[in-house]
Amino acid sequence: MAAEGVGEIPARRRKLGEVIAEKIMEDIEARGWPVGELIGSEAELIARYNVSRATLGEAIRQVERHGVAVMQRGGGRGLVVTSAPAAAVSRSISTYLELCDVTVGEQYEAWRLIEVRAVELAAGKLSRESCLRLRDKTREFAAVTDPTQRHLDAMRLRIAIADATENPVMGLFLRALARVLTMYVRPDLQEVGPDEATRAKSASALSDLVEAIIAGEVALAGHLVLTSLERRERISQRIGVGRPNLSPGRYQRETPEKRAQVIAMAIADDLKERNLPAGEKVGEEPELQARYGASRGVFRQAIRILETHGLVRTRRGPRGGLFVGLPSPDYTVQSAIAYLNGMQVRLTDVLAVRVDLLGNLAQLAALRGSDEHKQALAQACRQYAADDSMANRRDTIRSMYDTLGASCGNRVIELLAMILTGFVRQISGDAWPLTKEIEAFFIASAECVIDGDGALARRNMTNYLDSATRHLKPT
Repeated sequence: MAAEGVGEIPARRRKLGEVIAEKIMEDIEARGWPVGELIGSEAELIARYNVSRATLGEAIRQVERHGVAVMQRGGGRGLVVTSAPAAAVSRSISTYLELCDVTVGEQYEAWRLIEVRAVELAAGKLSRESCLRLRDKTREFAAVTDPTQRHLDAMRLRIAIADATENPVMGLFLRALARVLTMYVRPDLQEVGPDEATRAKSASALSDLVEAIIAGEVALAGHLVLTSLERRERISQRIGVGRPNLSPGRYQRETPEKRAQVIAMAIADDLKERNLPAGEKVGEEPELQARYGASRGVFRQAIRILETHGLVRTRRGPRGGLFVGLPSPDYTVQSAIAYLNGMQVRLTDVLAVRVDLLGNLAQLAALRGSDEHKQALAQACRQYAADDSMANRRDTIRSMYDTLGASCGNRVIELLAMILTGFVRQISGDAWPLTKEIEAFFIASAECVIDGDGALARRNMTNYLDSATRHLKPT
């Protein structure tokens, strides 16, 4: 007999608190994301959004969890904006990746793709003012002696290099990856790995990288950043870091719900270990509160974190409780796209990152894709060839994007590709995909993935995206 609750789970209806949280964040974005500004008192917000106090409270907790704003209690207080938009969205990306149990290897592989591209762009276009700012930051970094602070400052310097490209997509992605990697490879763990000579060598290598960027030596800068990344990954492997460490330490997670995040991660770990199918009942609230040693309020905050990313579902009533869900990146993807739109990011900036990212994704899919994924691609290629409708061909190619992402064997790269592809679709509308001649490059790339030819799959995907970009003539 099937266990209670096992089976297909219907699409989850969004709770009113989630809807209101989204509206609050949209309103903050529309006001130019004024950090430190009072958005409204509790009474004003209840009236503005026409909701109960309980519903507003749930919405506020979600807004706080994403680091967008915090509710300050007391007379004359209210909801205050606390984070710049990039920090809030990068937190959403990193939370999803942590809950989905991404590996250190996946993190570093994605970091390599983004940082190498950022370094090459910076070396090719840095302004004189940006050169001087980077050199000043490098001097400040060199003067730091505390190992933990040096680790954090090194991350900030790398993000500063990405920002120097003047491409906000680079900065957003590296901020998200830096958050996860700093949680995986904690500074206090790193201290037991490299000795002082190794740390000095790492610092010198970062200074050399900045000088290569300033000199415009693109090839040298790319080589130096790859060497640095390989060294850092070897250190993390030697230490044996595998999961985010949320215990107290010198680096604290930037969230007002630290305890809820710890409980959420513990539940996610247990779901993975028990390998329960979607729809399986995990337990009921009182039992689970006792199991994880959490108060009712903290437990419900943890469940909201998991629900937002699809890992669990809650059902009310006598047969209710907590059930296993299907992890979904939808919330994270839409948050990132809304950020890119709100910051008026240029399509050209997105395309500059997307070409390289999807080229690498196609190559990885050819090398790692399962037989099931390749069979799905083959079926889609046959369907594309048999259909004369432009709309149907467009839908077929869109479904193939999803299959390629799932085939690449790296959930970080898959997520970043979904964000960029979603943004392009939203901006370009029916203009993408384009002509059948340009689409032929995409189909050729998919066929190479099916054949396991990674190099040619990457080349054809790059040709497709380059041709499409020229055709669109984005501004």
